[in-house]
Amino acid sequence: LGGGFGRRSRNDDSRQAAEIAKQVGRPVKMTWSREEDIIQGKHRPYSVARFVGALDASGNVTGMKVTAAAHSLTSHTRPSRIENGIDRGVLTGIRNMAYNVPNQYMDMHMVNTHIPLHYWRAVNSTQNNWQIESFIDELAQAGGKDPLQLRKELTADLPQYQRMLTMLGDKAGWTTDLPRGTGMGIGISEEFSTPVMQCATVSVSRRGTLTVEK
Repeated sequence: LGGGFGRRSRNDDSRQAAEIAKQVGRPVKMTWSREEDIIQGKHRPYSVARFVGALDASGNVTGMKVTAAAHSLTSHTRPSRIENGIDRGVLTGIRNMAYNVPNQYMDMHMVNTHIPLHYWRAVNSTQNNWQIESFIDELAQAGGKDPLQLRKELTADLPQYQRMLTMLGDKAGWTTDLPRGTGMGIGISEEFSTPVMQCATVSVSRRGTLTVEK
């Protein structure tokens, strides 16, 4: 599954090769063109979410509301896990986030369409982590806080996250004192009990060309 990002778990290409081999009476090697591979591929579940946050006078995060609308893959593959029209997996990566926010309200709306879906490595948490991390940056900016420091404050009760965030800052040379057109961004995620953190230093030219420097 790993190298194929979930694609090989469908086995439709191997079934086709087996059918051809039966007709010609010997083993065959079949290769799909890039175009055929894309046409036959399925999509990851789409989602869109709206985030609303609350800050106190000191810029501390005091509340968060998340509303997500998404296509539920579970409703196709394991319908028994859908309870009262709710697919809890749709909010994976958000409802179980590491950030300790005192007041949270989350809801999801299952919006299924004709688009064929399949598992694409961690399914919902991938896009959800991108969404929540982008919002944490917005909260940091709104509260006048350093993005790395805010993440430390929101994970103060998690020693492993504290160590990793400190190491991330040291290894990346984290600073907000950067020349014009250059920025640093942090992303953290936890899936399958494995926290992962990353920092990117990116520059943008006057013409709008983005370059990942480090």
